[in-house]
Amino acid sequence: MLDALANVCIQAALRAGEDPSTLPVVSVLNALYPIGTVALAGVVLRERLTAVQWSGVGLAFAAAVGLALV
Repeated sequence: MLDALANVCIQAALRAGEDPSTLPVVSVLNALYPIGTVALAGVVLRERLTAVQWSGVGLAFAAAVGLALV
């Protein structure tokens, strides 16, 4: 049910407004969804991230910021 709600929200965000800068921002934020899964696994299952995984999370956020600024 939450997945369906997320898809509805993404579609609404993609169709909202006439501003052409909406699509890149929504696309970049949508691409970060695996980080939510990793964070949830850390909280619920008490999994720990390795240094390589932390660097991947950091690079994903840096890429999102870089793409949003362009």
